[in-house]
Amino acid sequence: MNISDEYKVESDDLNIILLKKYAKKKKDESNPTEYDYRPIGYYPNLEMALKGMCKKEIFGTGFTDFETIIAKIEELHKVIEGLKLK
Repeated sequence: MNISDEYKVESDDLNIILLKKYAKKKKDESNPTEYDYRPIGYYPNLEMALKGMCKKEIFGTGFTDFETIIAKIEELHKVIEGLKLK
């Protein structure tokens, strides 16, 4: 199930798996031509997976300034509000 352009979730028998998109690089090319997803976290439920995504994105800002962090939080709220959870 896609969460955004960058994230999706899958499940196995025990976990909700949070995956993030990455660019595959070919050995002979510097520009990626294909994309795939790799697991970045395992969670007991969807709520925890969404919280994990938010935490990773906020930490990814580098905490440079409050405006950047607040903008990222607002962006994440819009992504989560846009999901059809019910």
